[in-house]
Amino acid sequence: MFYHAALLKGVLTQKTESLFLDYYLTKPDGMYYIYDKPLNKVSDVFASREASCYLAALEVLAEYDSKDYFGKLEKLIPQYTEDDVQNFVNMSLCNLYHEICHRYIHASKGKNIARKIH
Repeated sequence: MFYHAALLKGVLTQKTESLFLDYYLTKPDGMYYIYDKPLNKVSDVFASREASCYLAALEVLAEYDSKDYFGKLEKLIPQYTEDDVQNFVNMSLCNLYHEICHRYIHASKGKNIARKIH
């Protein structure tokens, strides 16, 4: 059903678009490929993969403008804290370290300057 939502934007009449959105938001198995729960129920924890998938599905539907179903989404997302910032920095550094290690391990020996030093 993801493809229908992605491809029908701007094609449906206002009334059909409204019915289409109502269907998508209450569909028990959500939006295929993206989110497997009803979109009219907000994820319990926003710091999760589930919340990311939920927001991705809403982003697809946000292209339709028949109704304002949720108001401003910022009301649903808690304010970030100093711990959140620290966790983000730590995760970013870990990801950078992982990428550097990956390139070191998988680079060809002739092109890897670090291996020539040893």
